[in-house]
Amino acid sequence: MKITRFNPEGSPAPRQYHHVVIAEGARRTVYIAGQVAYDEHRNLVGGNDVVAQLAQVLVNLDRALVAARCERTQVMKITTSVVSYTPEQADGILGAIGEFFPAEHRPVNTLLGVERLAADELLIEIDAIAVCAAT
Repeated sequence: MKITRFNPEGSPAPRQYHHVVIAEGARRTVYIAGQVAYDEHRNLVGGNDVVAQLAQVLVNLDRALVAARCERTQVMKITTSVVSYTPEQADGILGAIGEFFPAEHRPVNTLLGVERLAADELLIEIDAIAVCAAT
């Protein structure tokens, strides 16, 4: 099995991890690190609004998928971590995620309420696992 680790061009510089890990065999299993609301210059996008931050998280997730030569339909699982999550936030968060993934190809999702993420300004993070065609 061949394993490739890299960071997509335009992604914020990671600290001690890779944004994408690909395990290739008959199929490629792609592991995408938790994506947060930083732009490519590591500037926070979305301020103190979890849904606004989520929009940038999904931009970053899409960038990682494209760089790994995967499609949204090939994402099998995501984990969504939300700081100080309350059930009242579900519609906004799950609605945005639902618009990102095609209805018939939505991945399983574990939604976690967490105390904090890697930096105080971050409110939401999504990591993903995709199974893509071998290249």
